[in-house]
Amino acid sequence: SDYGSSCGYVDIHCPDAGEDVFAGTRFRQHLSVADGLMTLHGNGIGVRVFALHERDVIAVEIDDQRKTPAAINIDLRMLRYAIQCIYDRSYELASNHAVMVRTAEHTATSRLHSRNGRILLTQEYRERQYYNASAVAIEVLGRASRTRYLNESTVQLSADPGRGKCVVLIASAASFDPKEDVAGRAVRELESVSGQTFDGLLRSNAAWWDGFWSK
Repeated sequence: SDYGSSCGYVDIHCPDAGEDVFAGTRFRQHLSVADGLMTLHGNGIGVRVFALHERDVIAVEIDDQRKTPAAINIDLRMLRYAIQCIYDRSYELASNHAVMVRTAEHTATSRLHSRNGRILLTQEYRERQYYNASAVAIEVLGRASRTRYLNESTVQLSADPGRGKCVVLIASAASFDPKEDVAGRAVRELESVSGQTFDGLLRSNAAWWDGFWSK
């Protein structure tokens, strides 16, 4: 089992101790079928989101115009919270921010990573000759940020408070080849678009959708 083809949970937190951002009468959400762009408007924050057609990447633009901006915290969480005691590997797993769930001959190993200002989650599934792995990689553009491990199942990327826009890029990758560095592949997905602007990526996406709907 590969957990139903899922790669991980991603939560983006905008408020700290202040008012809720996406609640009440000011909250608006819209999905444009024409170009695949979702927009959110809340209490002092606007968000635009779309999935790139060329790469395995989701782009999230956050425009913080609150009077007192707060940090933008992105949590990347494992899909399962169960932590089994693997007697011969418990210390090794804990030291590497990894959790293994064993069912008969099947093992599912989830591992959190912090690399060069990015956060990652890898999943590895093995049973006899079967192998499958996935990875999620996240980075923030346009704002200073730092990483931290929150607990056994969550790694966080925290962007400094500030007015204006920043972009969160979320990439994924998967492989059936045990020799392939699936985490590195997800990072390369990020690197393939990190030098481009959000609006530039959006224009390319809109052109693709325009061609799709004109068929």
